[in-house]
Amino acid sequence: MLHLEALWALNSWIDCCVLWMVGRFLHQAPRWKRFFFVTTASTFFHIGMIVTNLSPLLEVILLVLMSAGIVIFTFTIKGFAQLTKACFLFWGSSSAVGGVMYVIQRLLIDTPFQSYMDHSLGMLILLSAVILGTVICVAKVVESLQMKHIEGTFTYKVEIIVNGQAWKGFGFLDSGNHVVDPFTKSPVVFADTKVATELLPNYIADSLTDNQFLAWPEYWQKKVRMIPSRTVHSSSQMMIGIMCDQVTCSVNGQEYSLNNVPVVFTKQSLLFEEKCNCLLNPLQLLPCHQI
Repeated sequence: MLHLEALWALNSWIDCCVLWMVGRFLHQAPRWKRFFFVTTASTFFHIGMIVTNLSPLLEVILLVLMSAGIVIFTFTIKGFAQLTKACFLFWGSSSAVGGVMYVIQRLLIDTPFQSYMDHSLGMLILLSAVILGTVICVAKVVESLQMKHIEGTFTYKVEIIVNGQAWKGFGFLDSGNHVVDPFTKSPVVFADTKVATELLPNYIADSLTDNQFLAWPEYWQKKVRMIPSRTVHSSSQMMIGIMCDQVTCSVNGQEYSLNNVPVVFTKQSLLFEEKCNCLLNPLQLLPCHQI
């Protein structure tokens, strides 16, 4: 006996998760207002395939057409290339869930858990666990791909020079960093304390907080810059920066160099990638600041 409501509920659960996974890869949310119609049409389509005796080839063709229809109706598709990508993502997500279910069922043969798979409730629990696991994996993969894209787009080679010492590494161009020295109007760069240990004398790198700079030699005291700062999550504060002789960053083969750039060394976690040790300032790329 075919339980229509059970099949509709199962299709709704699977379609919801699969469409969410496809939307993550397409960087757009499904049109959830159309979801009820889509999952209902999908359910009746499956019923038609169950009650009719179709050839396997015809079933595959109809499933492909149904998948394309669901994708077109649920997402904003522009062009054949995006349609092809969306269809492959839909098939891939569905196949991933089905493939994992098949493998688990095979592994449970001749085990004490095999009896649970003979009941619809046990199958539903297993299917739900597989779908949720797949959703979590897809979310992690998409997040990793997005971070790789950001890293490749906004990460640049940086060289900081002060007192004849040079540090070379990578910096992230932070669009939200518009901090400038209130007196010289020079863009401020933020760097990790690891950079300070390689660039500054040990007694300077170890005493960059509070007013410890008052005990520094006169040469380094003259390089101290007091940078006022205020963020959404903290009240007004005064940051201590070191006036570095030169900061150079390479963007798409073109070098942007500035003299006398305040660099604030901080222990706070400002970056999303370990290989980036400083936050660049978009203002330092303006022609008016170039050497």
